[in-house]
Amino acid sequence: HYEFVNMGFDGTTDGTTVFEMFANSNNTAYTEFGISSIASIEQLKKVFTDEVIHSFDNKEMWKLHHGFGAWRSTSWTGYDVLEHIFGKINSIEDAIEKSSFIKCEGLKFIFEEARRQWGECSMVLNWDYNEPWICVAGHSLIGYPLVKKPSYYAVQSALRDRMPSARIEHFKYKKDEVLRADLFMLNHTPEDCSDTVNVYITIDGEKKHLMTWETGTVKANAVVSGHTVNFKMPDTESQIVTITLESAAGNNEYKVLLNNPAKKPKNPNILNF
Repeated sequence: HYEFVNMGFDGTTDGTTVFEMFANSNNTAYTEFGISSIASIEQLKKVFTDEVIHSFDNKEMWKLHHGFGAWRSTSWTGYDVLEHIFGKINSIEDAIEKSSFIKCEGLKFIFEEARRQWGECSMVLNWDYNEPWICVAGHSLIGYPLVKKPSYYAVQSALRDRMPSARIEHFKYKKDEVLRADLFMLNHTPEDCSDTVNVYITIDGEKKHLMTWETGTVKANAVVSGHTVNFKMPDTESQIVTITLESAAGNNEYKVLLNNPAKKPKNPNILNF
């Protein structure tokens, strides 16, 4: 897919995200996919006046730089995607932050999921890598000229040769809903390994240990699955839940959204992640 949420040309959606799309797929290769994000304020200032940056009234200006109409009418800024996930977006800064957030988490999930499917899947190629000119929104990992976006580092992290990994069932949760995460050890090296993986969850600044998994021997160039983590979401104002895997091979971190309409966060337009 080309967006974090499965959106039709008319803006309707069944709510399916890349988490469900790719975890429920079983392909030998994923050869073209992407998640868009809006360029940084610094990049936008190179092509737009401040008035254009802070208003979409002149959509033609945005369209000339791939902000609208790149695929469907709202791509690639994807405001309807952002508002489907987070609720109303009130500023360009808010939109930039949130679009970068879901791009990082989405691409990280996809690349790791392709690796978790190793044995069936042997190739994963996102669309696209770098821009030939400044795009105000789009799929690229590197902006023009040679500006590494946060998503570049998210994908880089997902491609470490040996690492613990978690297949998280969904991206967005409500209170009392159970977060489910299946654990894996990815070992794409020429040597066998074994490791101890400690799983933590952080909510409202409090880090809690959930479980320890002894992987046993993981053969060279192999993937093994382990335990499943189940955690019931609390009644809290926090928007972001962080799942951390700690091991000798290195740590891995995931962020998902906890949406509780009954409790309003102090600043509903800013994600503190």
